[in-house]
Amino acid sequence: MREQYDTSHWPHHAQLLADYNSNVAGSERLLIIDGGANIGLASIWFAKKFPEALILAIEPDKNNYGLLKENTAGYEGQIRCIRGAIWHRDSFVKIANPLSGEASFQVIETDASDPMRIDAYSIDKLCSLGESASAFIVKLDIEGTQKSLFQENTDWLGRTRLVTLELDDWQMPWQGSSQSFFASTVRFPFDYLIGQESVFCFLHHVP
Repeated sequence: MREQYDTSHWPHHAQLLADYNSNVAGSERLLIIDGGANIGLASIWFAKKFPEALILAIEPDKNNYGLLKENTAGYEGQIRCIRGAIWHRDSFVKIANPLSGEASFQVIETDASDPMRIDAYSIDKLCSLGESASAFIVKLDIEGTQKSLFQENTDWLGRTRLVTLELDDWQMPWQGSSQSFFASTVRFPFDYLIGQESVFCFLHHVP
């Protein structure tokens, strides 16, 4: 509703759109990963802006996931919903703060014996599920999980045209939740822009 993920007012948008258009006619469908999809509003926004892309919408909470499925039902073939969480490896997690409210859930790692377990997927695994070698856009609204996500297995960053995420140090003071993100992205040629609540990391175009 607030068009939080609109990039059209930045000069980087032209290249992003050119890359999208040049790949539409290709043999591999572009992939957008919506991590922390909540009830699907961002997924729908991306589906409208990039109609030829496949959007994988990942959401861990059961109630949010139900609304996500309902809200995106009209986008069959464009949006694929997955009940799960994004993690630095394929594993299991559970919601650590179930009473915090539907927009603030955080996850911690657990094991297969936990009855509250939720499947956790690495970015590479999600690319595999999307039948793509890499993601075109990765959007993250994962309430501090970036601390774990970026601690290892981050080569996917060098193959992703745009990574956008919210940094959550404000709600987790002195926990360094963003340190691994900056330590990982600095290895790749990104431009960093700030829009509303999010940081937008545009990978430099390679002709």
